[in-house]
Amino acid sequence: MSRREREPKRADGGEGSGSARAVPSVRKRNGRIVPFDAARIRDAVLRAQAAVGEDDPLFAEEVTDVVGLTLVSRYPSVSDGPDAQVSIEEIQDLVERALIEMGRAAVAKAYILYRDRRRRAREALSVHDEDGLPPEPEDRPDRRGRMPLVRDGAGTTPWNPARIVAALMEEAELPRELAEDVAERVEGRVFDAGLRRVSTTLVREFVDNELRSMGFDGGRTRHVSLSIARHDLRALFHRPRNLERQTKGEYAPASAGVDGDVASEVLRRWSLEDVLDEHSADLHRRGELHVEDLGRPHQVLVRSVPAELCLRREPTPRLAFELLGEAAPLVRDCSYGLVVEDIGRILAPLSRARSRVALRDVLAALGGLGAATGRRVDLAGPGGRGVLVLELLRELHAMHAAQEPAPAVFLSWDELAPALDPSVAGEGGGPGLETIVDELLAVGRVVPVWHSASERWVAPGCRRREREPVALACGGAVGLHLPRLARRAGPWREDLLFEELARSVQSALDALERLDAFQREGRTARGEALRQRVGFAVTPVGLPEALRILGDGEVRVDQGARILGLLSDATRRFSQERSLSVVVSPFFGVRARERFAERDLSEARAAQPRLFADLPVPEAPSAGRYKSGYDLPRIQAPETSASRQRGHALAALLATIPSGALFPASSSDGIELPAQRGALATWRAFAALRSEDLARGASTRRVETAALFRAAHS
Repeated sequence: MSRREREPKRADGGEGSGSARAVPSVRKRNGRIVPFDAARIRDAVLRAQAAVGEDDPLFAEEVTDVVGLTLVSRYPSVSDGPDAQVSIEEIQDLVERALIEMGRAAVAKAYILYRDRRRRAREALSVHDEDGLPPEPEDRPDRRGRMPLVRDGAGTTPWNPARIVAALMEEAELPRELAEDVAERVEGRVFDAGLRRVSTTLVREFVDNELRSMGFDGGRTRHVSLSIARHDLRALFHRPRNLERQTKGEYAPASAGVDGDVASEVLRRWSLEDVLDEHSADLHRRGELHVEDLGRPHQVLVRSVPAELCLRREPTPRLAFELLGEAAPLVRDCSYGLVVEDIGRILAPLSRARSRVALRDVLAALGGLGAATGRRVDLAGPGGRGVLVLELLRELHAMHAAQEPAPAVFLSWDELAPALDPSVAGEGGGPGLETIVDELLAVGRVVPVWHSASERWVAPGCRRREREPVALACGGAVGLHLPRLARRAGPWREDLLFEELARSVQSALDALERLDAFQREGRTARGEALRQRVGFAVTPVGLPEALRILGDGEVRVDQGARILGLLSDATRRFSQERSLSVVVSPFFGVRARERFAERDLSEARAAQPRLFADLPVPEAPSAGRYKSGYDLPRIQAPETSASRQRGHALAALLATIPSGALFPASSSDGIELPAQRGALATWRAFAALRSEDLARGASTRRVETAALFRAAHS
């Protein structure tokens, strides 16, 4: 016999009531008495199930059975008297309780919200008194004539504690009994205050206070709304849009307008409360470290995409328009920008066809896309074809002279060297190629990079392994406050600095681990439109200042090399233990260097007076910002050898970094770089000395770095 055949008939002739006795009559809200109809309960439960994506008709029948049995047990004798009549509200309360007790909390929440929507629809059609308030319930004579109106963004609605109950169950995940208790307490405070109209913000404050007094800190945090003070909102309206960052070669987002700034501010506050753990958020607030762009935690900072993924077919004269259509969605989904790799594959056909107009169109399209979105669109990997690199650099120089938006290009010395060959460069008139490269280096349109044997540098925070065809992305970055670590260690206490640095790396990885989990959850919910490997970055901030503090006024390149080597090795080893891919990158320190310097200026620091006036000072009395990246103070040397000495110093400093970029590459905004005439010479000396150094000392440096890591980690 099936389950339905075993079930007894209802008193009204239906099936599945679970009892042979009749269910009492139902008293509707208008006072009419009607027979009990189990089908209405079943249909309501099915609607609630559909709202949460469930489809279980048998469960709806079971809920109907439970409610019917409960009613029969409460009203054992059926008569026409009022004591044997059940109200609609009581039946709905029984349905809610049954859903919760049967383990379907999500369906119960949907059912509560459905009841609230039906109630508001009825009240909108009901008769109100002269003040616009609905008639008071007969069972609350103590609050007759005192029910306030609630003002929200959609209008004004009558007071209803059921909305508080539903919100607490949905947002704070409180059980129904506790939610009802909180709602009752809030209602009492609102009525005792004698308020005729309240805002939803004030109601939330009442709820927040009650949750705090009852000890529900977790529920209180989830229930508290994020808002912006009127003063701060007005300041955002008058904030000038900073569109210059993209032209300075910096990796920092420009202002997105008032709406974008407001959204970023709300998301930043939410990220500190919900995305990061409490310890990481506290370190960020105190300026111990800086988690980059918390205003857009759901977006990756930079994405690097092979050129062949941006095209659906072979390059044509309409290549610029095809690139715009394919690259635009990828750019909008990044916080800072997009890098198109192996650009030589799509530019080489244009070079062979001698179509300089088509090449200019491609560069103009990518530059215009970056300017329109407030993000960077850069190029990498043009290849070793000297003619192509030559034409690319000349077009970028012409666009810079015309003040047209254009992408930057990341070049290795092996890619640039063939273009410098006199047989390729020729004498085409105008400035020579070396002058062009000097000027492009100075304004950040060309950024020198270098690679290792096992990985290629392709974009900020992104390193491509061998035979890795997918897109890469840098999901987030954390800036480390090196000057503060150096002050704690003290002059000449390199060992203490290494210990502080190792702990700081662990704290940075704690924050990146939480950010990675949040982004993975979001990609799973939204679905990934592009197959990509996501990594993260750690950025040293204030390296020259830290070296000056550590050297008691002197900057020693060998100390900087050891610091960067330990930072690189500790980041790699600690991140592997957490199954993360994290690299050291100089690109994400623009905001961090400003925040760190501002925090340090507000703190009193002891300064030891110098016995002799000619002794170097460890720190300047006032510094507006720290330096970011691998920049060193200008080297004092004769002009003819300054560039070569600087190149050798950079090669020695970065000897422990397997692959990377010489960044920042802009002389604006207070960053000290060599004069335009010496930039290419510095790069040439850097590349030559690094090549020689790699040939003779790579194994020795690895042993030294490993020893430093073990000493600091112990």
